[in-house]
Amino acid sequence: MGKKSEAPPSSESASPLQQDSDNVTNYTQEPRLNVWVCLFAASVIALTASIAELGDVGTFGPAEWVLLVTAVSSFLSLMALLGYRFCKRKFVGTFWGEGIAAYLSLLFWIGGISVALAPQRGLAVTSTAAGLNFVINANLYFSCWLSFFCNAYICASWTMNHWKKAEKIIREMSSRLAKWWGLLITSIILLVASAEFHYSQNCVSGGATTLNQDACKSNKFAVSLGTFGTLLTLVTIILAHAGIFPFIIESIVTLLMFMLYTAGISVITYNQGSGTSVGNIFFSTWAGFLLSLLLCLDCYHVYMKQRAERRADSPPAEKKRFLCCSWGDNDSEDSDNDEQQPSPRKKTPKKASNPRKGQTLQVQSAPQQPTPVTRKMSMRSSIDDDEFADARDDLELKL
Repeated sequence: MGKKSEAPPSSESASPLQQDSDNVTNYTQEPRLNVWVCLFAASVIALTASIAELGDVGTFGPAEWVLLVTAVSSFLSLMALLGYRFCKRKFVGTFWGEGIAAYLSLLFWIGGISVALAPQRGLAVTSTAAGLNFVINANLYFSCWLSFFCNAYICASWTMNHWKKAEKIIREMSSRLAKWWGLLITSIILLVASAEFHYSQNCVSGGATTLNQDACKSNKFAVSLGTFGTLLTLVTIILAHAGIFPFIIESIVTLLMFMLYTAGISVITYNQGSGTSVGNIFFSTWAGFLLSLLLCLDCYHVYMKQRAERRADSPPAEKKRFLCCSWGDNDSEDSDNDEQQPSPRKKTPKKASNPRKGQTLQVQSAPQQPTPVTRKMSMRSSIDDDEFADARDDLELKL
């Protein structure tokens, strides 16, 4: 007899561990595939835009460095897409595969975005004598920002997937934790951009013009906001990954960041501030405001959900009112119910002898001990007993 070929194991017969691993793969790795595609497209756009900014042949300047960064990012993102397609088991989620590619590309972008978007370099942004910044190469400017954020998201997602203590955090606050990572990145960008503005516009000596003096005053708040926001969000992310970050503390920190960035919008981006023109300070300030606002809304929804769950687990209001009542109220309610619906009396048979025929007659008699709970019921039962006794005597005389 030939051996029957074994059928491949179905998803229903798969082990729970394998099903859990498949769910983790679909939840944490498939979204990274889409971001890798976005990173590849943005890197290619930045690569083509940086070619137009190349200088003299044979020299390695800021334009050549940006070209190198965009080329490396395009190559690494292309290798990532090929890894997802052909060697998914060896590349996706591994340290020597996806982890190295993500963090190596992020390091290049940290060094490239500071050069490409620097106003004094004149590649994507230029600066006037009054300290105002203007975008001169929009493709390079926005593609660099998009590539940087996509790369940062990939690194954050990969880190959360491989941090063992973050499993509970991923289930409970995965969306909020991604926003905290974004808020950390925007705070760092605001710190670096405002510090560069401080030195490029000679804010140490007060500035050369009145316009620069007003911008330098608002830029001090931008430096403070970037520094405080970076430290606070960094501590928040570390405690959240360690699993020792209560929800009440997160709510307080979120509200504090929202208030600070709201004040930063009014100080930095208005009234000749350092972020009035389109540039790194402008976008990082507004991005921090929007992220802190989304975090506040998420915390509010979580609080309302927990409140609804506590109300569902608590006893109903009628039971609480009954438990809080006094004994006197219960007695009065019981007496009213007894008056409205008196309890039925138990009838016991009683034998009466018949002197003529020698037979017994079943006679129903009232209970010896009445069961009313009030004085009215006791008086009514005594009257009924007397009438029944008289009727019984008459019956015996007739027989």
